[in-house]
Amino acid sequence: MFLVTSAILGIASAIVSRRGFKIDFAQAYLPVTMRLPELGAVLLVSLGIVILRPKLWIIDRLGLPRRRWVPSAFALAAGFVGPQLVLAASTLVAMPAGDYPRVAANVLFLTALAFCVAPYLGAFVASGLVLMLYFSLTIASQMKPAIASWSPLAVSTDPGGRWTVATTAGLIAVVVTVSTLGRVRRTWGADLELA
Repeated sequence: MFLVTSAILGIASAIVSRRGFKIDFAQAYLPVTMRLPELGAVLLVSLGIVILRPKLWIIDRLGLPRRRWVPSAFALAAGFVGPQLVLAASTLVAMPAGDYPRVAANVLFLTALAFCVAPYLGAFVASGLVLMLYFSLTIASQMKPAIASWSPLAVSTDPGGRWTVATTAGLIAVVVTVSTLGRVRRTWGADLELA
């Protein structure tokens, strides 16, 4: 299901790679363009955490303890690579080259955030959090440009230090995934009894 969703969003993002939504709520400031390929990648992050995580929790619970890392590693790899491939397909077709570093850093950060919070809050909450954070910070950064200086998302063409933040968040997501092995908080006690 995740691969089908990735392919659909990748093709759709490539087709509309030059288009975007112009956010211009505060007309005293420059408008911000929310690129459709970026939105497609963020949607894949949000849908991916819901598609991948519950199935892998079940597989983890049925698997042998020494093999439990395999499905979680697959979910982590697919979750990080899929959205970046959606962006790469769009860039190859027509997305302006200067936009790729910015949107790739944003998508990497949001993917890492989803994997960090999903074991503790659940897949649906992580999915909603990713979407809410993406839309709210993008809109807030246009309405008050000072927000863009501390926001983890880059809204201009220059990602600045966002790559450092996104990479650090990605490493934290790997640590969280390794330590929880895809389990959710409500099943930790049962998992310990099975181990």
